[in-house]
Amino acid sequence: MQNLIQKHTQSIFFVIFSLLLFSVQTLAKDNDSNYQNALKLANEGKHQQSIGIFQQLIKQHPETLRFQYDYILTLGWADKNEEVLLQASKLKLPDAPAYVLEAVARAARNKKEFDKSEQLYRQAIKKMPDRIVSKVGLALVLIDNKKTEEAIKLLLPLKQEQPGQLEVLFALEYAYNRQHKWFMALATNEKILALAPGNNTARRNRVFILDKVGAVTIANSEAQKFSELFSKEEIAQIRWSRAAFLVRSGKISNQDSTPKYEEIDEAIRQINDNIDYANSMSEKSSRWWKTRAQFDLIVALHARYDMQEVLDRYQALEQKKITFPPYVLIPVADAYLYLENPEKARDLYQIVLNETAHQKPTEQIFYAKISKYFALLESEQNQQATAWIEQLTKNEPEQIQHRAYGKRAGTKNNNPWKLTTEILLAMDRAYNDDLPEAQTRLETMLNKAPNNQEIRSSLANIYTWRGWPRKAERLYQVALANEPDSVDIQISRVDNLNELKKFPQADSEHSRLMEKHFHRQGLKKQNLLRSIHNSWELLFEVTGGESSGSQEGSKDLSFESYLYAPPVAYNYRPFLHYKWAEGLFPEGRGDAHREGIGIEYSIPDWLLTVEAHHNHFASNRFGGKVAAEYAYDDELSFSASFDSLSADTPLRALSSDIYAKSVNGSVNYRISEARSFSLGAGYMDFSDDNERYNISGSYYERWLTTSRYKFATELEVYHSGNSSDQGPYFSPKNDLSFGLSLDNKYLTYRFYDLTFHQHLKLNVGGYWQERFDTGVVGSVRYEHLWSAWNRVQLAYGITGMSRLYDADRENGWEAYLRLNWRM
Repeated sequence: MQNLIQKHTQSIFFVIFSLLLFSVQTLAKDNDSNYQNALKLANEGKHQQSIGIFQQLIKQHPETLRFQYDYILTLGWADKNEEVLLQASKLKLPDAPAYVLEAVARAARNKKEFDKSEQLYRQAIKKMPDRIVSKVGLALVLIDNKKTEEAIKLLLPLKQEQPGQLEVLFALEYAYNRQHKWFMALATNEKILALAPGNNTARRNRVFILDKVGAVTIANSEAQKFSELFSKEEIAQIRWSRAAFLVRSGKISNQDSTPKYEEIDEAIRQINDNIDYANSMSEKSSRWWKTRAQFDLIVALHARYDMQEVLDRYQALEQKKITFPPYVLIPVADAYLYLENPEKARDLYQIVLNETAHQKPTEQIFYAKISKYFALLESEQNQQATAWIEQLTKNEPEQIQHRAYGKRAGTKNNNPWKLTTEILLAMDRAYNDDLPEAQTRLETMLNKAPNNQEIRSSLANIYTWRGWPRKAERLYQVALANEPDSVDIQISRVDNLNELKKFPQADSEHSRLMEKHFHRQGLKKQNLLRSIHNSWELLFEVTGGESSGSQEGSKDLSFESYLYAPPVAYNYRPFLHYKWAEGLFPEGRGDAHREGIGIEYSIPDWLLTVEAHHNHFASNRFGGKVAAEYAYDDELSFSASFDSLSADTPLRALSSDIYAKSVNGSVNYRISEARSFSLGAGYMDFSDDNERYNISGSYYERWLTTSRYKFATELEVYHSGNSSDQGPYFSPKNDLSFGLSLDNKYLTYRFYDLTFHQHLKLNVGGYWQERFDTGVVGSVRYEHLWSAWNRVQLAYGITGMSRLYDADRENGWEAYLRLNWRM
């Protein structure tokens, strides 16, 4: 029985063991099947399903490491980086195989835990020193961790050992991209495409690299060819990049300093195409890219000098409440300044400077600061403009420190922006009419930097403005000998050539410059002045007054006009002359008429005038006049004239049929705009046998000059003598007058070429006449002076005077109107 029980027990145990063994084998087979299925799903890219199976396997068999290892690998394939790192934290990673370490390292790199990633890759390489994947992964994380040189040192031997490994080449291309070594990146990309011509990643990278190296047209073409590889956003970025490159390229002047209009026009076409392309994008993206394209179009139109179009585009966007970045506001501000709206330009420049106050200085921002100065100046805010350029000059350092780079030591160079501000600070004095101070500053600067042609040209401008065109010409010649292609110097020299009356040369130079640089403001102004110079010119003056005496006429009225034709052959200018005057004298009303025709001949240093005239007073007579002016140099000049029937003959004499011929001459010594001397002499031979001579002298000095107010004095002396004092007109045997004038001129309004001055001139002096006592004489003149569009000068005013004739005092007033109109 016992044997039977024992035998039965053994049988039961055998059955149970057999069943248990069968169950274990079945379960193992099922687990292996599930594991293989999980791997298959993972390889097919069905990561989520694979992850679910792995999670069940790990839950059932937490001790099976291969399940956990491949689970980590699958999580990595599914880009679940946080889950990879979390699962890895539950393992002893140093014991894990290399492929697991690589998966965790990839996840750490993706989460920007670069140090951890680098450590894991190095552990993987230690386990399998020849494993390429680990070395490439290490190189990639080194690049991300700004250890690019170390990565390249790791990759280059791999490239030599296995030149066909695409992973190595992709990593090397990535390293060169991070170093901005675009051409080396492009060369590496070419090798990849040579090995794998259909590799889409390489094709994409090639387009982006081409865009970086400036081959924007090729990049754009290839992006269109392989458009399926790019998102619409990426294609838009490439298209917009090409447009921006074309604009930048167009802004870079040719060798002759002309803009590259072909590139700019191509950029404008590209931008308009981009706007059409944006219509194919989603509404949100389309709106963003269209706005950016409109910004690019404003920049391109500015480069094309289509300034009104710039403002039209800007104002249309402004109505839509668009926020403009600084790089767009600067060309808009430039356009306002160009089109003579300086207040708007000033405000926009200030917005730009406020928004970029904490940014690193750039050339564009620096010149925005310079442009703000001109906007302030042209807004007639002279004091603010001066304060601005003074502060700007103070803030600019003398030198720029360049930091060390690699093995190159740090260096210091002179700051070119400092010189720009210093020159402008000197010119600011000139813009405020303090020409002597501007001259002193620039001469000092030129002594320190004798090879700087910008300083030399600026100084030449000052010499021209001070009335020294010959002195300026010598500086221009030196400047152009050193910088023959400088457009600014050439433009300034044309102005000076006109001052020297070298009209053919000036005209030729101006025409040559206009062909290529018609957009320059200086040339546009020259072109306007050239047109005005070549137009008809009308001058006339109307004067009327009353006097308590009769020597000048108790009532008098006069009118005189010249009508000049446009210059003929540069040097000849025909004219018509008409003069009429009448006055009331004790013997009755007297009047006189003169009609003349003549011609001016103007060449360097000389102005010659010849006129034939008919005169009607008490009788009719024909006469002629010749006159000459000669400039010996910038300071000394001479003039002389002969008139067979003098226009200076007193009206009272003409009314009595007495006429005279005259000879006059003068020497003028003009030191500058602020100081001059003159000495003159004249002789008149009257038909009643009276002979008159006169000598005169004057000394002019300006004592105070500001941008608005100027004060000067003029000391005048006049002496005359007559051989007879018996005629019906005033002809004292000898007389002498002397006086001091106080000249006050105030700029009341100015907007570019429209100006309005008020002028007050006070004169007080003495008058001596043979056989009579010396007495006090004087006058007060108040006038308005208008100048508009460089074509019209209008003056009108009134003068009150007190004079002595044979010791009889005559008080009177005189009103006048003068007009100079270039038609």
